[in-house]
This record gives sequence, C-alpha cells and structure tokens, in this order.
Amino acid sequence: MANKLEVGVGYTPEGNTFLAITAGPYGGWGLGADLQSAIETAVRHTSDDKVIVQVWFGRIDDMGVNDFGCIRSMRKNPPTPVGLFVAQVEVEFGDEYEEIWNTTISFLKPKEVYEIWGESESTAELDQLNHTDWVKKQQEYFSHNPPMDLDLWLGKNFEKECK
Repeated sequence: MANKLEVGVGYTPEGNTFLAITAGPYGGWGLGADLQSAIETAVRHTSDDKVIVQVWFGRIDDMGVNDFGCIRSMRKNPPTPVGLFVAQVEVEFGDEYEEIWNTTISFLKPKEVYEIWGESESTAELDQLNHTDWVKKQQEYFSHNPPMDLDLWLGKNFEKECK
C-alpha cells in the first residue's frame, strides 16, 4: 500500500486492522482502523457504481492480499470474517475539480449479486454469494479462529440485519 500506515488510521494500537477486498474483474483492497475507511480505500479505483467487498478483521502482520486478489493469512492467527458488503460509490466534483467520494455500505443480500453484476442466469455459485452464507463459509474455513468482539470495532450504530 502506498500510504504510510499510522496507529489509529491504518490499524489499532493493538495492531489489528480491517482488510477490505473488492470482488470482480478489476479489484482493489484497503486497510483501515475502521470498517468504512477500509472499504472506501478498497473501492477508490473502481469504475463501478456498486461494488461487492469482502471484509476481514485481524492482525496487520498476519494477513494481506495475494497476486490474485485473495486474502493471504497466517494459519496460526487467522483473521475474523466481518462480512460481504455492497459499496454504493458516488463521485462528485467540487471546487477546482476536487473529487468528493461518497460511499454507502450495506450487507450483500441474497440474489443482489445478479443486479450488481448484470447476470441474468441463476447459478448455485452466485446464489451463495450473500453476506450470511459468505460469513458461514469463511467461519467453517477458519473454524479454529477464536471469536472476536466485532461490536467493539464495528460500532453500535452498524446493526443492520440481512435476511
């Protein structure tokens, strides 16, 4: 990452961070001490209005992104899957052509992937691409991952329920 990471900006004093990775053909990723800034960094170089983003929380030294845009982690201290989100990106131009980015996030709902990616044919693989199923699959994969209090990092205001 080109930016210098700072305590309180890129990661917490304990060395934890959110890692957001976009899904799709042209991906991006971002780190942040909070969920919103990690997602905003990940979607910064996309040309799409709606972007699917997977988010993880863990030790900054124990996870990253590989050359194929997938999470790379240490098995001894795996990250906690936070969720699969939709980032709605709006870019406006202010004074002197400065870019003003507005990013709204929500959990990816069942079948919403078809609308975002413009898929008309239903497949079992895409049917599972939603917040609830994604978190379950990641928890199964990292089943030895100790539970983490995500309310502490997500904040009490982010209590949307995805059905």
